Amino acid sequence: MPLPTPAIVMLIAIGASAAFGLFRGLVREVVSLAIWAAAFLLALLLGPLLAEQMQFNVGAGVKGALGFAAIFVVVLLAGAFLQKMLGAMVEATGLTGTDRTLGLAFGAVRGAILVIVALVALRPFAEDRAWWADSTVAPVLLPFEGLVMEFIDAVLALFGVGSDGEGTGAV
Repeated sequence: MPLPTPAIVMLIAIGASAAFGLFRGLVREVVSLAIWAAAFLLALLLGPLLAEQMQFNVGAGVKGALGFAAIFVVVLLAGAFLQKMLGAMVEATGLTGTDRTLGLAFGAVRGAILVIVALVALRPFAEDRAWWADSTVAPVLLPFEGLVMEFIDAVLALFGVGSDGEGTGAV
């Protein structure tokens, strides 16, 4: 029995994420995730301060966007340098095989989480479709929906956003 197209798409998404993890390794994957999170947080915190210092004759919204973008890009560039150094250290220690194997596992889990989030988002639109009922992949992943949603709520709480989508003003 051939797999339905949505199941193939889900498996390709998980496989592609796992392949990226294998190619890059666990250290680079985790550091990359941390760099993006740090860039976002620092841009949120420092972007408005930088915007206040700008002497451009443009609106406050443009200054805010420029401040956010400038901080975000600078942190990403600094992070890329750090990531390159850590990658070289992993290669020098001879742990590349272990690093890449763990990167494969990390990538597969990340891909599964992304597919679960997509399934949760699509559920209101797809639950009555035949492919949803006949899916072979969704029933395997959806039992983990609660864990993923708890994780997302915890991450949003770190950014000061409640589960109802409204900011708490913490950031």
